[in-house]
Amino acid sequence: MRTAILSKSFLTILFCFVLTVSFARSSDSLFAVSLNNKWALAHHVKAGETLFSIAGKYHVPPAVLADANNVALQSVPAAGKTLYIPLGAFNHLTAAPSVDRQAIPFYYKVSVGEDLSDIARMAGVMQKNIQEWNGLADNDPDVGTTLKVGWVQFSGQEKPVATTPVKTTNAGKRSGDDTRGYKSNADRRRSSRI
Repeated sequence: MRTAILSKSFLTILFCFVLTVSFARSSDSLFAVSLNNKWALAHHVKAGETLFSIAGKYHVPPAVLADANNVALQSVPAAGKTLYIPLGAFNHLTAAPSVDRQAIPFYYKVSVGEDLSDIARMAGVMQKNIQEWNGLADNDPDVGTTLKVGWVQFSGQEKPVATTPVKTTNAGKRSGDDTRGYKSNADRRRSSRI
């Protein structure tokens, strides 16, 4: 009798834990959405964020982020607006990140008619990886199931973004000139006479 009570208590606690984790996953996590036949992540703009700060957080070139959302590069998105973060070689990780990398997982909610091979193809990962990451025995997940499908490089704070390089010139220097630390051409001429 006591074993049955402990078993029920354990199952109740386990159920509450799973429910809590599922809720936290759906409310705090990043989800992949289809954008022009490619996956992107939906980001809800917070007050004070700019296109450049968001690009820095997700390791996306600012011009790519602006283009994906059909906005001007210098625009300031309104708080509450949804921006779509493109996934690419610049930020999409298809394997668990190393310890020193800042990355977070992203998820996908299974739609009607999809199986793991479809989802794996869109995610750019092997089907067996999705099965392992989500503890799935087969390739036919239930509609509405939330699956971990990859990681995105992410830093919770603003990162510096690429800026326009400063143009340098070789004005006054002829091809083949070698200053070798001389202060002036006159110093070079003097040392060559010695």
